[in-house]
Amino acid sequence: MSLLYMTVINIIFHWRKDGTTDKQNTKSARLKQLCWCVVCVSVVMMGYLYWRHNEYCEPYVYSGFAFFEYLVVISTIVVHGTAALDLKDNEIAVLSNGAKSVQDT
Repeated sequence: MSLLYMTVINIIFHWRKDGTTDKQNTKSARLKQLCWCVVCVSVVMMGYLYWRHNEYCEPYVYSGFAFFEYLVVISTIVVHGTAALDLKDNEIAVLSNGAKSVQDT
């Protein structure tokens, strides 16, 4: 599921290029692309190592699978962490019903 999410996010970042080259957006986009590549390679390697483990029961093959699984988890955390770069200059307000925002006063 994380691979699908990263693919969609990378497509959106590619489409929204409007000529501005903000340093933070460039860094965020590059991190997202790097993580996407890491996850793609990891998923392929996990499939291969899982098959090899089930077919031949070799020692340490499942440890290799676990290593690539950790890479997927870390890459997913990094992609979600890029929200700090994406939303750096934005303000998020959570209001309850009937509450007025600072801008309304």
